[in-house]
This record gives sequence, C-alpha cells and structure tokens, in this order.
Amino acid sequence: MQASLERHAFAHRSTAGRGPHGGYSLLELIGVLAILGILSAATVATMAPETMQDLGAQTEARRIAADLQHARRRAVSTGDNHYLLLQSSGGSVVGYTLMQRASGGDVAVDAYRPTPANLAMTVAPSGPEFDFEGAALFGYTLELSGPNRNWRITVYAATGSVDVVEF
Repeated sequence: MQASLERHAFAHRSTAGRGPHGGYSLLELIGVLAILGILSAATVATMAPETMQDLGAQTEARRIAADLQHARRRAVSTGDNHYLLLQSSGGSVVGYTLMQRASGGDVAVDAYRPTPANLAMTVAPSGPEFDFEGAALFGYTLELSGPNRNWRITVYAATGSVDVVEF
C-alpha cells in the first residue's frame, strides 16, 4: 500500500502545472520558438555573401537550362527553329533573348534576360538553336562561373536534351 501511494505522489508531482492532459503551456512553447528563431537568424547571418552568390549562380544556371528546354519545346510545337540570341561583352555573355526563325524574319519570343553581374558565362559554339524535331543543330556547352562554384550546361545535338552539372 505504501508503494502505491509513493507511485501516485510521484505521478502527481511530474504532471504538476501541466494541466489535465499533461501538455506544455503556451508560454513554454513560445519560449522554445523564440530560441529556435534566434538560432536560425544567427545561422543565416553567418552565411558568407559568396555562398548566397553561389546559390544565385546555381539558380541562374537552372533558369538558362529551363529557357533552353522552352526553346526546344517551342521549336517542336511551331515547326520553326528557335534559338538563344546571345549578347556578349568582353568575351562573356551578358544576356540573351529567345528567338524564333520565321519566314518573314526572326522574331523575339521572350523578353531580353540579363545575366547577373557576378556571373561569367561562356558558350561554345555560339547561339544554341533547336530545329522542328527538337534536336539541337550542334552540341552546345554553356559554362557559368560563380564566385566559388562553376556549372556546365550541355545541350546534346541528337536529342536536344539539356543537362546541368556542377564542375
């Protein structure tokens, strides 16, 4: 009987102040969330600007790859060749426009897209172009250099497929 009373007293002490269901109070939960918020803010603040620029460069590489895939799909759906008209300065691409080869002359399909200033981009051979079957006219390589990391976008000639890898 004595052991039963001790167990009951221990159980009563462990849930004291926890309410009828034994949960945490709102104040305790807010305190934990505040601590987690402070720790996450400190983590973000310690990320170097170069890290954020590398993430921006990776995003740009994926955006260019998506634009190349868009050009390929438009070439198949319209039956006209589509290509990226590249604007370069000092040996690096500073922006591009998606163009359509039409019988009356080339037509801009999308607006001009500038390349971020902290990103160097080179293309070989110039101007990736897709035919009405979705194949690239040549194999193209676009290289993007961020502050600490580099990406290569490869367009394969036979299939027109696009691949992005970090190197």
